[in-house]
Parts: sequence; structure tokens; C-alpha cells
Amino acid sequence: MPSNCHFLITKTVSFSTSFYLKVFLRKCTTHLDLKGQFDFIFCNNTTIQEINRSFLNHDYTTDILTFELGTLANPHSELYLSVEQIRSQSLDYNMTFEDELKFTIIHGFLHIKGYDDDTPKKRKQMHALQTAILQTVS
Repeated sequence: MPSNCHFLITKTVSFSTSFYLKVFLRKCTTHLDLKGQFDFIFCNNTTIQEINRSFLNHDYTTDILTFELGTLANPHSELYLSVEQIRSQSLDYNMTFEDELKFTIIHGFLHIKGYDDDTPKKRKQMHALQTAILQTVS
């Protein structure tokens, strides 16, 4: 495992949950060849909608927002995740919360890699890639 990634999880989780999440994150960043610092900020629907409105002019709730703050020499990304939205989606898509969380994290990593989902075709392609990555790294 490369040592060129650092993960910060900003919600109180148990030691075992944090450990298993970091193992999954390491597998994803290795698979996608991502390097740098990744800060994961878990929040609720109200907070993520406020961030979405303030920074992207989108007045709606979403599951994840990614922001790249660093430079090429010193990559640093923040990933905001709405626990409420992810839980709701897990029920809608008949997935466990854990699998939907992983799926959403992969989605954020793909945005950091430069993928976009601003058209139905791109959304479908990104969804297929998320599914393939989830099967590979889980």
C-alpha cells in the first residue's frame, strides 16, 4: 500500500469502523492511483444543501460534494457526505448503508479524477464504473 495518502475522518466513529473505512479508502485510492490528503466530513442534509448552494449555486440536497484544495505537488481534497441522504439512497436502491456509503465515496473519488456526471450518458458511464470499482475493491 502506498504511503502517499492521508485520510481524515471528521465524525466520531468507533475505532473498528474507522479502521475498516480507512482500509476501503486505501484500496480505492490505490486502484484509482490517487495521492494526497483526503478529508471526509460527514454531515446532514441541511448542511450539505447549504454548502451546495453557497459554493455551487445548487439549492438541493446531494449525497456527496468534493472540493480540490491543494496543488499538483500537494494534492488535498475535501469530501462532504450527507449521512441522511446516503441512508435514504440505500433504502431506495435496496443496498446496505455500508455499500451505499462505499458507492458514494467512489463517486467522489471519480470526480477528483476528473470524471463528470452532468449528462445522462456520463451519469450512466460513471455509475457503471462505480459498480465495477466497488466489486473490485470490496
